Amino acid sequence: MKKLLLLILVSLLIAAIEFGKSFDAIVLPISASLILLIGSITVWRIAFGTYVEKKYTVLFLGVVSLYTIGTIFNVLMYN
Repeated sequence: MKKLLLLILVSLLIAAIEFGKSFDAIVLPISASLILLIGSITVWRIAFGTYVEKKYTVLFLGVVSLYTIGTIFNVLMYN
């Protein structure tokens, strides 16, 4: 079950990156990164639940949030 959810998370990441690359608009890459953020949080909670230490959850959410913020900054600065 955890491998399946990890596969879904990786698929969300690839889909968000490709979705953001294929459009030049401002809204679509931002929405793609937000989809990634929401999807990855959901998959993380389903896959690991409360069995994961809090520091690993915070680290994971921090990395995904940095990706989201970086995507938004990149789109706003260069489009």
